[in-house]
Amino acid sequence: VVPSAGMLAGFNTDVSGIASAIRRACDDAGVPKPSSALVLGARATASSALAALGELGITNTTVAARRFGGPGSVIAAASRLGVTIDQVMWSDTEAVAAAAASRDVLISTLPAGVADSLAEVLSPRQGQILLDVVYSPRETALRAAYERAGAVVAEGTDMLIYQGAAQVQLMTGHSPDPDVMRAALEDDLTRRAYADRGEGRPGSSSGFPLASVPTFLCCRDSSPGSSSCGGWGTPAGGSSADISSRWVQSRP
Repeated sequence: VVPSAGMLAGFNTDVSGIASAIRRACDDAGVPKPSSALVLGARATASSALAALGELGITNTTVAARRFGGPGSVIAAASRLGVTIDQVMWSDTEAVAAAAASRDVLISTLPAGVADSLAEVLSPRQGQILLDVVYSPRETALRAAYERAGAVVAEGTDMLIYQGAAQVQLMTGHSPDPDVMRAALEDDLTRRAYADRGEGRPGSSSGFPLASVPTFLCCRDSSPGSSSCGGWGTPAGGSSADISSRWVQSRP
């Protein structure tokens, strides 16, 4: 929520994050943008996925979930967005697998581990696209199944990065560099992986919580450290504590 023309305006940056992550994966792999989709889940992130798919030109989407009713459901979002959905019950594994096989992109908005049993019965094909919003752990069962088939994997980390970049743009008016943010996030995820195994990582410059990822940035329109850039730097430009301090001091 940011001030705009004398009033408060709300923005859903997950929409930009999902659409941008899929575009980047397609461009990197040299495959066409998807024209059909299956979304796993029916709550807030699934609703954002519907809007993102609309940005990609997909206005009819299949959604698989345990329940479709209740507050914040994807049905209400579809009505507001003016798009249509085909409902498939999660318990009908055969129908879910058939939908996944015939769609260009599968977007999983489910928590880690929930789609593991489904991954065992899927038959992805080369050129299909997967976006699993789970990024920690990155190696999910869905991802493994799609990678084995030679499918295209859009990174959940890219969704996080692009939605964070959109937030920074809205809040500060500056355009952050996604590559700098990506390097910082990768460093943090690696540090966490070492920590989970009980290993230290000497020399790591990381140390931020993931919630602070959008602050790992340099502005494209000015050099790091300049007044118009607010004094932000990259992880390589100083300690994490120093960079965090500069962000806190300079943000509006």
